[in-house]
Amino acid sequence: MIVTTTDFVPDFRISEIKKVIFSEQVISVNAAKDIMNGIKGIFGGSLESYSDEYKTVRENAVSDLKKQAEMLNGGAIIDLHISYGQFINSDMLCITAMAYGTVVDIERLND
Repeated sequence: MIVTTTDFVPDFRISEIKKVIFSEQVISVNAAKDIMNGIKGIFGGSLESYSDEYKTVRENAVSDLKKQAEMLNGGAIIDLHISYGQFINSDMLCITAMAYGTVVDIERLND
């Protein structure tokens, strides 16, 4: 499955626009990671475990979009957008990702 942030796929033409698809994902941050990141934040430094959580939520959202596109027999997802958020729920930090794109059929251009 081709996934791109552009509204085209090089060397292909869009033969059909199928549907705009969406994926909303939420994960909670481990409390131990949250405490350690709080301590690191005080003294400065990279918060790699938070970066890993954002990577995980993004990968989950894109994976969900790919599954939806495959169910529509699409050839590509174009114009991919991802936005992130966070909130605290019952003393737990949650990270969110909302992703959307357009499922299309594509045909390779003749050489």
